Amino acid sequence: MPKLETIDNQYFVTFSHEMTKAHYISFVAYLASNRLTLVKLYPEQDAQLYLPLAFDGKLYFYCKNHGLFVNG
Repeated sequence: MPKLETIDNQYFVTFSHEMTKAHYISFVAYLASNRLTLVKLYPEQDAQLYLPLAFDGKLYFYCKNHGLFVNG
């Protein structure tokens, strides 16, 4: 389950998922209203990112090994 904090009019998202070369989150997508924000992640990167502040959105996580997960 990701954790969202509001910092400087942005969401700071952290999540607990391994980020090894063999098993990692490839991207996070945030869909809110009519806006899609896509953040590419890489192996061995920290499991955190910033997203624009928006309400009533959904987070999508794509795991290299397990596919797409939806939160929200």
